[in-house]
Amino acid sequence: MKKYNIVDLFSGAGGLSYGFEMARFNVLLGIDNDEKALETFQKNHQNSEILCGDITNISYEKDIKPIIGEQKVDIIAKQQKLEESFGQLDLFEAS
Repeated sequence: MKKYNIVDLFSGAGGLSYGFEMARFNVLLGIDNDEKALETFQKNHQNSEILCGDITNISYEKDIKPIIGEQKVDIIAKQQKLEESFGQLDLFEAS
């Protein structure tokens, strides 16, 4: 069975890449603008390269068929919104 090479855009710590590795894909590269997340990605995917920065300014020369990506969620902003609205919404009124 052929193993496809993939690049994970907005990779974060590499959760989506992990799923693809379990499906026998070869994760060549994780790209993100969060250095801390990429440190974790590198620990989780030791045979993969990492690039930190804006994806519009990055070029990569290896043969890649599928490119995967995840929607980035700002956990801190989400948490702040939850704290600001705590106790202000009734479950039945909000639905």
